[in-house]
Amino acid sequence: MPEFEFEGHRYQNPVELAMHVIGGKWKMPILWRLRERVWRYNELRRDLKQVTHKMLTQQLRELDTRAELLLTFDRGGGSLGRNAFAD
Repeated sequence: MPEFEFEGHRYQNPVELAMHVIGGKWKMPILWRLRERVWRYNELRRDLKQVTHKMLTQQLRELDTRAELLLTFDRGGGSLGRNAFAD
């Protein structure tokens, strides 16, 4: 497969791109939990015992923008969940 460029970075294959976008200590555990149900922010934070508020917020923002994951946040109830992956 020929090299390709995405957002100014060169990649050898799509797996390299996916690892760059989804990589990090907390993104996969977050995605794993969001795959089946809606989580309240504090619920997610408690379940990921060692994550800090700052890190969880940062990782959720990165997932929302970089991985094009559409998240919903119900301000009244504080629920956080997955709507869909962007096409």
